[in-house]
Amino acid sequence: DIGGGGHQKAGGEAVFTSNTISGNRTGIVVTDGHPSFSQNTVEENKVGFDIKGTGKGDFQSNNIRSNVSNVLVSGDANPYFKSNSFSGAQHEGVFVFDHGKGVLRGNTIDGNNVGIVIALDANPIIEENRISKQVSHGMHIHTRGQGVITNNDLFGNGVSNIFVDSNANPSLCGNRIYESKKDGIIITCGATGVYRQNHIHSNKGSGVVVENLGDPEFEDNEISNGLSYGVFIKDDGKGRFLKNNFHGNTSAGMCLETGAMPSVKDNHFHDCPRSGIVVRDEAFGTFSGNSFENNFFSGVLVESGGKPVFFGNIFTHNEPASVSVVCNGSGTFEYNSFIGGPKGVQLVDGVGTVKMRFNKFESASEAAVHIDCGGRITVEKNRFKKNQVAISVTGDTMKPTLKSNLVHNNTIGFDVCSGKGMYCQNHFHSNQTAVLIRGDADPEVSENYIRLNKTGILVTGSGRGQIVKNVITENAEVGVLVKESGAPSLQGCWIFRNSKFGLHFTSTGERPAKIESCSVYENLVGGTEISDGANPLVVGNHFWGQKVGLVIDKSGAGVVDNNKFTAHKNAAVQLLQTGTAVLKNNIIGYMDGPGVVVDGEGEAVIKNNTILKCQKNAVMVNAGKATFLQNSILDIESGTGVVINGGMAVFKQNTIRGFTIGITVSDGLAEFDRNTVFGVGTGVVVNNKSRGTFEKNEIYDCQKYGVHIQQDANPAFQSNEVFDCDLAVFIDGGKGRFISNFLFDNRTAPLKMSAGAKPELMSNRIFDPTPEGKPIIEDDLSGKLADQLARNNSAKCDMIGVRASGKPNMQQRRQEENHVQEEWKNTQRKHSFWQQEADVWKLDAATAVTNIKQQAQPDTLSTALPDDYSPETDTKRSAFTFGTQSPMSVSPDPDMDPESLSSATGTDATKSVASSRRRSTKGGRGRRATLAAMIMDGPGRKKSKKGDMRSRAMSLSPGIALPPMTPEDPDQRPLRSGRRGSVNVGPTVTFSPERTKATDVTSQVGRLRLPRRASLAPSTGSGSGSNGSPPRVGRRGSLASKASASSPASP
Repeated sequence: DIGGGGHQKAGGEAVFTSNTISGNRTGIVVTDGHPSFSQNTVEENKVGFDIKGTGKGDFQSNNIRSNVSNVLVSGDANPYFKSNSFSGAQHEGVFVFDHGKGVLRGNTIDGNNVGIVIALDANPIIEENRISKQVSHGMHIHTRGQGVITNNDLFGNGVSNIFVDSNANPSLCGNRIYESKKDGIIITCGATGVYRQNHIHSNKGSGVVVENLGDPEFEDNEISNGLSYGVFIKDDGKGRFLKNNFHGNTSAGMCLETGAMPSVKDNHFHDCPRSGIVVRDEAFGTFSGNSFENNFFSGVLVESGGKPVFFGNIFTHNEPASVSVVCNGSGTFEYNSFIGGPKGVQLVDGVGTVKMRFNKFESASEAAVHIDCGGRITVEKNRFKKNQVAISVTGDTMKPTLKSNLVHNNTIGFDVCSGKGMYCQNHFHSNQTAVLIRGDADPEVSENYIRLNKTGILVTGSGRGQIVKNVITENAEVGVLVKESGAPSLQGCWIFRNSKFGLHFTSTGERPAKIESCSVYENLVGGTEISDGANPLVVGNHFWGQKVGLVIDKSGAGVVDNNKFTAHKNAAVQLLQTGTAVLKNNIIGYMDGPGVVVDGEGEAVIKNNTILKCQKNAVMVNAGKATFLQNSILDIESGTGVVINGGMAVFKQNTIRGFTIGITVSDGLAEFDRNTVFGVGTGVVVNNKSRGTFEKNEIYDCQKYGVHIQQDANPAFQSNEVFDCDLAVFIDGGKGRFISNFLFDNRTAPLKMSAGAKPELMSNRIFDPTPEGKPIIEDDLSGKLADQLARNNSAKCDMIGVRASGKPNMQQRRQEENHVQEEWKNTQRKHSFWQQEADVWKLDAATAVTNIKQQAQPDTLSTALPDDYSPETDTKRSAFTFGTQSPMSVSPDPDMDPESLSSATGTDATKSVASSRRRSTKGGRGRRATLAAMIMDGPGRKKSKKGDMRSRAMSLSPGIALPPMTPEDPDQRPLRSGRRGSVNVGPTVTFSPERTKATDVTSQVGRLRLPRRASLAPSTGSGSGSNGSPPRVGRRGSLASKASASSPASP
């Protein structure tokens, strides 16, 4: 007993076998040498073995128990313990400290307060031991303790199987750490360490806890089936976790909170009853290259304050979502792949800042991204493929930004149920519906490229939204469909080459939908259909190159204002069944078919439109009701201006010019009041038992007939003026009532009747001042001409022949003819300029569409996609790259003055315009030519073919405007509304590439004056008219005075 010990060996190689050592302060102390201890029992000492100095020794098969401390190893001691039993110690089973080493192999360590303690730079080798059922920790490594710990079984310990703290840095490999009564491994207080290929499972707490600046490295471990978290990192814990396998952990595979900031890479999180990873309470963390599969409450759950970064992970079939961000959570998600499961990412209950960029979402059964909360949400440059819904937005406060995403082969691309937000520069193709706006959603959908879908945009419920500058093309059904109470506003969109209509409105809400400044063209069935009670505003658009520009039917309604309709095959505007509409201030021209068609029970008010160059008819009323007010109906080649085949129509204050036939009435009831029909083949044709009322119209400058009554027609003509025609009125059968009309200055005769004609002529004024002295009335009524004349005379009809009125002023007529020719030359120069501008506009339009296409796919998106992905294989078309160009290119200023116009055309347009205005006041023919010069090409132009219609329609294209009229020009002052002999030509719609609204330049064109070729009014001998007004003086001036001289009772 030296120094209070039972046995002490200082040097040598003593052998101790089968001894019992107990009741000592220290059972055995080894300070040097290499003794051998086997099969000894060391018990109930204060210290069983104390090995220090340079002591070594072999310790095998000993039973070391119930000591205060069973074994102490310190200094440079390096013992070897094998197959021993360490149990029942009040403190440590084995305590290695102060640079101590040693090897513990194959021992059983159980029932101690702590199984093994390693501290103060100690570095033992601990392998293949069973360490279990300790009161607190299986192993406690602290204060710079190290150790190589391999292939041990640590289980059933009270607080943790392994507790690492105070800057300890052990290495654990291949251990089985399980069934701890609390946590498997705790790493705290700046401790580090390397943990590889361990199996950590079935612990009642967490498999691993990292806290208080702990910074371990875990690689290739299996962490499973814990009753709490697989790994719990908190209180500023860190760490690197690589290639670990997490599964079956009850609460989550990994949980981060309160300042945690680990790096988690290439791990596999799967089959967790709840979440793969939970991040909350101001925790951070970087997660890359991980896979998340079949987790039952989200692959990743980010809660209040969480701010992780996920980069390049794979999420597969997680429930209910691969990533859930809730309750003010935030996060950045880039280059991840989300495959399968109900949802890819869901944002609910309010979030902070969430960014999703360059991710791939595929095969979600509900929604790839579901947004049901407010927050700063950005979804940018992602790819969505084969999802039920690519992005679903619900709730009341959402304002997400969805930008530059590639969305294809989904049932629904974007489903916006509520909230606002920015949805811009996305590329949609091959979806059933690209964008669905419903509920009370009010998003801004702008600069997207929407093509090859079944339906481009569907707005339903009470959905609204600003739909701005999108390219919507080649969709299998409708480009834009608005239903129920939907009320979106479409501005500046290109809608073309869709298989049915470009737009279809059936919405019946209190707030009307609106389409403004859009280009709608080359859609297979038609441009726009309004039906089922819809009542949108259609303002400032350009429709061209379709079967029908606009169809209004099935109780559809709407206000159609300031649009352009060109080059349609069947009709520009068609009203069917019970469709009603207000059409005003539109330009309709260069049509292969009619301009406006009213069918069924359609009803319309058509006001201040310009309708020109229609191959068949400018206006056709087959049934229904229509009111045409102050329109300009023009054509210089062929066709019929107005055709009435049925229904009811009212035409007031319209101008009809340049057709083969101005007006044809074949059936129905029509009322024509204060219209001007001139420069046509025949002014009015009434046939086929039809009726109609013609009152206070002016019909002149007709090559053939002013009025032609055929078959059994029975119209009423009252107070009309018919002059400067070859034959004013030809009654070729039928009846008719002609009351107080004025027929004069016609080349062949004022009136001609054929066999069977039975008109009623009362109070008409009939003049014939032709040098040839043609008779006033020609007829085929043998023997009954006297009866007709008697009936007219008995009704006090005035019939004045050539001798009464004198010869016409032939010199003045020749001057006017020269003036007309000069005006046509100016018009031809103007038309040439328009064609040049049309070519520029075509190029600009193509460039604008291309720019939108180029802004429809991110240039870096390919880095987030598989190497074998190619848009050509998906869509048979090339993908486009985002740019910074404006989606609309620049074209000439629509408000250019005459000087700018001159420089644009290369001609002295300023002088031409000014001179044409001066000439417009000199006579009737000059003023009529001015009207033609402002809006159409010259009379010498050959008749165009149908194939040329589209290019000529471009003369009405965006970016082209007529020169403005300056306030200083006294010749272009507007006339009073409703004055006979004046006409409102209607506005010119100007599309500015840098504006979203059409510019109404009505003030530029003005309300042009038409000639009053004659304005004689009935008068009495006292010189006043029959109504008490002074007599009007005609263009030829002396006609009234000479007539009065020859007959006191004549005007």
